[in-house]
Amino acid sequence: MADAPVIQLKTIWLPQSETFVAAWIRSLTRWPALVCAEQFANLDVFPLAACHQLRRPSLIRRGLAALARQRVGDQTIRAPFVADPTLLAALRRAPLLHAHHGEAGPAAWHLAQRTGCPLITSFHGRDVAMAIRHQTAWRYRALFAGGAAFTAVSQRMVRQLIALGAPAERVHYIPTGVVLPAAPAPRAASAAAPHLIAIGRLTAKKGFAVALEALRMLQAPLPGTRLTLIGDGPQRAALHAQVRRDGLAPYVEFCGALPHHATLAALARADLLIAPSQTASDGDAEGAPVVLMEALAHEVPVVATNHAAIPEVVPDGIAGRLVAEGDAAALAAAVIDLWRQPALRRALGRAGRAHVARQFDLTHAVAQLDALYRQVARC
Repeated sequence: MADAPVIQLKTIWLPQSETFVAAWIRSLTRWPALVCAEQFANLDVFPLAACHQLRRPSLIRRGLAALARQRVGDQTIRAPFVADPTLLAALRRAPLLHAHHGEAGPAAWHLAQRTGCPLITSFHGRDVAMAIRHQTAWRYRALFAGGAAFTAVSQRMVRQLIALGAPAERVHYIPTGVVLPAAPAPRAASAAAPHLIAIGRLTAKKGFAVALEALRMLQAPLPGTRLTLIGDGPQRAALHAQVRRDGLAPYVEFCGALPHHATLAALARADLLIAPSQTASDGDAEGAPVVLMEALAHEVPVVATNHAAIPEVVPDGIAGRLVAEGDAAALAAAVIDLWRQPALRRALGRAGRAHVARQFDLTHAVAQLDALYRQVARC
C-alpha cells in the first residue's frame, strides 16, 4: 500500500441509494481515500476523512473541453474531471484511481493517461444497460483497451461487459455485499394482513407503479394489506396520484428517502419485501439490487421480478419468489401464496440469509476488492 491515498472518483457523493459505494470505501481500511466529486450531498450521512470538490473550469476551458469531446467522439468526458489541477496533482502520487459507475470511466481513463495512474472502473447497472440498449459501447472503447481492471456486481454483468468489448481477463466479479446482522430482529406476531415494504429511488425501473397495482388487487383477498414505500425520485408525484386515484391512501405510507439505519429498521418490521423491477422505456435496468441482499440478510422473504441479476440475488423458490416484469397479478398472487404459508415464509427467510452469507457478505467482497487493489496499484 502506498502512502498517498487512492483517488475515488464519483460524479455525486453520495445519493442515499448508493450506500454500497460508501461501504466499500469505508471498509478498505488499508487504502486511505481521497474522494473527488463534482457535487457533494449527504455528508452528514456519508462522512469522509478527505474529499475534494472538482473545480469548474472557466468558459475558455469549457470551450476547449467541448472541442476535445468532438475530437474523441466521446460525450462522457467531462471538463471538471480532466482540468482540475488538484486532482491531477493527487493522481500523479496516487497508487490507483477508482472510478465508480461506467459513465465516469472514459473521463477517468483520460486522467489515467495524463498521470500514469492505474485505473479500476466499477460498473453497477444503468451504465451497462444503457450501453447495450443504445449501442454506445464505442464510448468505452479506449477505456476497455487501456483500463487496468473492471468490476461487475453480478455474473450476468461480467458476461455483458465482455460482450461490449471489455477484455475477459480484466473483468472481475465483485459483488457489492452487505453486513449480516448478528441475529435477525425478532419477528412480530403476524397480523391479519401482510405488511409489505418496497425500497428504492422512485424511478421507472423500480416498477413501483406495478407494486401499487398489485396492492390494489390484494385488498379483496387480503383486506388491509399495507405497503411502506421508502425512497424519493422523479416518479413521486405520479405514484401519489395513483394512490389517490385507486383509493389506496389508507394502505400506503410514503416515507421518502431515509437514512440507512432507519431503512433497515423499517425493513425488519415488514413481512415481505416486494421489488417489481423492470427495464425502463429508455433502457435503464438494475444491476444486483443491494436492498434485496439486505432483506434476505434480515430473513425478510422477497417477491421480485426475473429481471437483470435479481435471480442471482434471490434464487427463485429458495430465498423468495420471482415473477415476470410488469405483471401486477403475478406479483399479488405470489404475495398471497407466501402469506398463507407462514412456515414457508420462515424457511425462505432462513435460506435467504444463508445465501447472502455465502455469496454477498461485505467482508468477503471487500477482501476481493483489496486483492484487486494490490494487483493493480503502483508502488
